[in-house]
Amino acid sequence: MKFDPTQLADESLRRLYEYQIIRVNEIYSSFVNHYLPQKTQRTHVFDYFVDTNLNASTGTRLGKDYIRVSSPTIYLLRSFFDHLLADDRFLSEISPSTVQIDIGTTRTPNLIIDPEDVTKVREGNLSTDQNRLLFSTTMADLCMTFISCHEVGHIVYGHTRYTRLFFKEDCLNFFDFWKRPKRIDINHAMEYDADLLAATLIVQYLEDVYRAAFKYARHAEVYAGLIKKGKLLEDITIFCILFIYALFVYLSNGAPDQDSTHPQPLVRALYIKDVMLAQMGRRHPNLDMAYLLDAMPRYWDEFDQQLGQLGFYQPESVLEKITELIDEKNNVLGKKASTIRPLWQKYSWIPSDDWS
Repeated sequence: MKFDPTQLADESLRRLYEYQIIRVNEIYSSFVNHYLPQKTQRTHVFDYFVDTNLNASTGTRLGKDYIRVSSPTIYLLRSFFDHLLADDRFLSEISPSTVQIDIGTTRTPNLIIDPEDVTKVREGNLSTDQNRLLFSTTMADLCMTFISCHEVGHIVYGHTRYTRLFFKEDCLNFFDFWKRPKRIDINHAMEYDADLLAATLIVQYLEDVYRAAFKYARHAEVYAGLIKKGKLLEDITIFCILFIYALFVYLSNGAPDQDSTHPQPLVRALYIKDVMLAQMGRRHPNLDMAYLLDAMPRYWDEFDQQLGQLGFYQPESVLEKITELIDEKNNVLGKKASTIRPLWQKYSWIPSDDWS
């Protein structure tokens, strides 16, 4: 059943849902215009459907492309980040506001601990600081845009057509725990490439976050301390990378699973980080990469500690379990993907020379 976001009473949340419709249309159309100029009438459907978990899926059927997002997804992202930012000591660089918001019924005081089931909750705390709530909303918007870019990636690389023709399946999910060991490498290659495309595209929206700090008074207030520090683009780059990391931690609670159709979530976060840093370096030659490489581990530790405080992640135990897996995936996954890609090359919009 379709979900209509215009019925949401919370105007801020409703805008997030509406922004995604606009963004997906823009992203999809840009790929059609660039790679399929002779097929400018190619159509797609983007909609929300009623469900109780966080997910998105994409498929191709009868010449039409579909991207569908479960109804709680954006709400869950914002709620999780609200709770992550509830402690003012976490990311204290976010400038405090003199305005405290009456969150009323627009933000949930309960922490939804399982993104696969919104009914599983525990008591949590929320900040009422206007700036921290705006920053939470901004990061939820960015992470949802990353998910949307990932889904578009499945379409333009030909994954959806290949999946339908050879596996008789209508969709690929952004996240699931299905066990399909016989085709694990194929699925991992698809997810890897969709992640890399999303990581490449998302830096444009990261730059929007940066520009907003100089364009809008409310955003300027949020980043006032960071602007004064003089490393705003670098710090926003780090924050965006780490909130995408937090998204993957939330999805999996850090649980390694070598039989999942998707690469291990924390591994995904690490190679996404590498692509985003490389892209930002290309687009901004004056970016202080030495500062980024020095500050990133400190912020990463701060995120791990805060995630642990919320009960989502115990860095020592999880990292110990997946260290070998991280090394293996970072070294092998890209090579596997390059050998498997020819399976769907004929269905890809993007010429193979542009795949890397």
